[in-house]
Amino acid sequence: MPDSAVTIERLGDIYVRERWADPDSSEHPRRSGEVNQLNGLWKTLQPRLFLYTLRHPHFLRKVPESVGSIFSRFRAKRNSRPSDDDLAL
Repeated sequence: MPDSAVTIERLGDIYVRERWADPDSSEHPRRSGEVNQLNGLWKTLQPRLFLYTLRHPHFLRKVPESVGSIFSRFRAKRNSRPSDDDLAL
């Protein structure tokens, strides 16, 4: 996601300083007010990350396997239930 590199870098910078900067330092995101930017940064990135994930080759290879296994389990469950004819006997 090269078009989101600046936003990702900004999010990472705020996160790292939030985790490891001295809380009394003026560079700490809570003291500088940068922590308030996190929601906006995330709202910008979230749809892009979602679409990136959907288009990723690894994800695309797993989708048919997942759908196939779900369908197989559904079919097996449906076939294991007694039919209405079996219940009438």
